Amino acid sequence: MFYFGTNTKQGLDRVSHRSISTRACELSTQYQGVQFFILPTAPLVLEIKSIVGKNRVWVGSQSVSAMNQGNTTGEISASTLKEIQSDLVMVGHAERRALDEDDITIARKLIELDAEKLRVLLCIGERDRNESKNQREEVFQNQLKPIKNIERSEILIAYEPVWAIGSQGIPADADYVGQSLEIIKKILSDLGRIDVSVLYGGSVNSKNALSYSQLDTCDGLFVGRSAWSADGFEEVFKTSYSG
Repeated sequence: MFYFGTNTKQGLDRVSHRSISTRACELSTQYQGVQFFILPTAPLVLEIKSIVGKNRVWVGSQSVSAMNQGNTTGEISASTLKEIQSDLVMVGHAERRALDEDDITIARKLIELDAEKLRVLLCIGERDRNESKNQREEVFQNQLKPIKNIERSEILIAYEPVWAIGSQGIPADADYVGQSLEIIKKILSDLGRIDVSVLYGGSVNSKNALSYSQLDTCDGLFVGRSAWSADGFEEVFKTSYSG
């Protein structure tokens, strides 16, 4: 299975969300070997799920509370996400890590999601470009530790080097990405999680998408701003997918 999806930002309007979702549905009917997914801004999750309907497109949440039994204003519990049938929940995105998601919080969020058997997209990645494979491995090992206790949830990993994401991100060369994905898959194997798929994200666009998707260790792409329009979503996908 090849995975292809995006998470949007709070500034993307409702019309754009709807058009991306509609296009993803159209693509899902044409490409049976692809699992498309969209992680919209929170207020639009239910609306986008309604648009998607029974099409093979996952719709989910960009975050979850680490305190399922708490009553904290502004938080979204795993049980609520279960009730609205969220298909996927993102944890550990670099922007969230920069705000409030430390390793302990991420571990708690994963436990809450596992209790509800919700599918997880765990984002990991080194802060700065590092040519040392050993140092990268140490970073990835620390970030992947929490999945050791996850028993019921399906897990996907999104490798997003922090220095390669965002408007100022510098696209990583395919060789570097390939090395990192190999390291991540080795760690997952050591953890007994060979069932976990690993996606790449980080300034992915129509010009470089194929160089990443063709890597033997790449199971899909997690795309940012290049996919924030219906045409952009389709263009990046079609330039990346050779199956």
